[in-house]
Amino acid sequence: MSYYVYAAYPNQWATVHKGDCPHCNEGRGQEGLGGKLKTTDWLGPYTTREEAFDRARSTGLRTVTGGGHCHP
Repeated sequence: MSYYVYAAYPNQWATVHKGDCPHCNEGRGQEGLGGKLKTTDWLGPYTTREEAFDRARSTGLRTVTGGGHCHP
């Protein structure tokens, strides 16, 4: 199992997802979404849930959560 961190800089949040989550898609996100401005990143993969949450906290973003769809 792999884990990824979705960092949304304008919204000031980081969300941990399981790699096989359809929102994450192994760090590629959902196809067809995304604009011309790069304001988000998928970070990872990370081997453990704890490693992913540590990385999410290290971004300095205000809110760190687990993905509501995949519940890592």
